[in-house]
Amino acid sequence: MQERAEKLAPAAALALYLVLLGTVLVLAGVGGRLYGVLSDSRAANDARRASLTYVAARLRAADAAGAVRVESRPGGDALVLDDGSGYVTRLYADHGALVEEYAADTDYMPAAAEKVADTHTFTVVQDGAQYIITTDDGEVRVTLHSAGRADE
Repeated sequence: MQERAEKLAPAAALALYLVLLGTVLVLAGVGGRLYGVLSDSRAANDARRASLTYVAARLRAADAAGAVRVESRPGGDALVLDDGSGYVTRLYADHGALVEEYAADTDYMPAAAEKVADTHTFTVVQDGAQYIITTDDGEVRVTLHSAGRADE
């Protein structure tokens, strides 16, 4: 009986090793797939927030008396940022995308605009010094410090 147990010991050790190796490989595969799913989800969330963050940053950068206005256009709202040079930056939705157009303060030219992000919705509501911007990805509120100050 002792001899038989001694002959089976290497086979049992090998079987145990293979079971452990298989378990480690399965766990590594599951962990890799889980990491990929979480990473893709985080990247998509970051991309969604990026459009709102971009608009908020552009709005804050234009924080000067009389430099920001909201215009209604046939396709929806437009956020107009006037740098005082005769040129304006317009942010608006056009054909399923948020676009940015830098041009003379004349008619809108969507063909000259650059795509910022995908969205079908772009609304801007001004409530005193606060601007509420809404896209397909959510809403951001920006309060301008220059509101209510006299032109400098």
